[in-house]
Amino acid sequence: MTAEELRQKGIKFSRSGNNEKAKRYFKRSIAQGCINAINDLGVIYEKENLLRKAYLEYRKAAELNVGVAWSNIANFYKKGLYLKRDINEAIKCYEKAGEFGYTEAYYYLYEIYTSNLFGNKKNYSKAISYLRIGAEKQLNSNDEQYGCIMELNYNLSNGRYVRKSERAAFELIKKAEKLNIGPLLYNLGCHYVYGNGVAKDIEKGKAILIKAMNRGYPNAYHVLGKLYFEGWGGNQDQLLAYLYFRRGMCHGSIRCAAELIDKCYSTDAQAYEYNESTASAVAYTVMKELLKTSPNEELEDKRIFEELKTKYKDKINFEKMERSILNELSKTQERRIIA
Repeated sequence: MTAEELRQKGIKFSRSGNNEKAKRYFKRSIAQGCINAINDLGVIYEKENLLRKAYLEYRKAAELNVGVAWSNIANFYKKGLYLKRDINEAIKCYEKAGEFGYTEAYYYLYEIYTSNLFGNKKNYSKAISYLRIGAEKQLNSNDEQYGCIMELNYNLSNGRYVRKSERAAFELIKKAEKLNIGPLLYNLGCHYVYGNGVAKDIEKGKAILIKAMNRGYPNAYHVLGKLYFEGWGGNQDQLLAYLYFRRGMCHGSIRCAAELIDKCYSTDAQAYEYNESTASAVAYTVMKELLKTSPNEELEDKRIFEELKTKYKDKINFEKMERSILNELSKTQERRIIA
């Protein structure tokens, strides 16, 4: 096996929670000269709360100009993990990360200057400047980093920290079409569907949303479902809409799940074999996925689900459902540890 093949094996085991096998593959990859695996090994040590070991691996990788390793060191400074908390050192390390190709670091710099949680003063002008640098680099990169583009598109569309310009937001996301990344295609499709910054073109938007769907972005199913459910552009087909919502939910779209639960309680739901039993099954699937993620992941999804819990608290026993899922997840984790 090549060094990169060994690394990919390690990443696969890391994602499945088998840290010991992941470490073995990363070490073999490092022995064959893969410098990115040094950072990957540090990530495993950090997961295991072996912070000194993690830092030493990050430092080795950073000295070999691995951008993401500089970003991980910056996180240690920012959070005070192993190192003394120092926001100025964190900023320097994030800048190094960006310099060596990890463009998401510019998003973290943007976050620092739009918040005062890290002991610094807010500086929206500087924050947007970092975001623009990151977006420009991402537009000219092939490594599928796109957080700066997404955030700048949102800010321009909504006038957050910058003058509102839907046209500028559209032009930015149109430039990103060449990257062929699901979330970016989704945003572009929505610009055409809703006519934000460009003349409304349902058919063009639908074609781009289908591309986003095929690139693995599940929320594209949600807008496609709404297109057919409401008959936007004269293409009403509610059965097809339900199928889009269902498929989107199965691919992880909480928005599709929320739509399905709403539709389960609608007057025409029976015609499509959707009912309260279906709603509970959908809610169970969604809650299970959310409980498996960390508290800081998918915050928008969790907000949507909290709204559903409030709306349907008298129809679905969410507390009992949560206890059942946590018990199931606990047993799964025990089996994984034994294995």
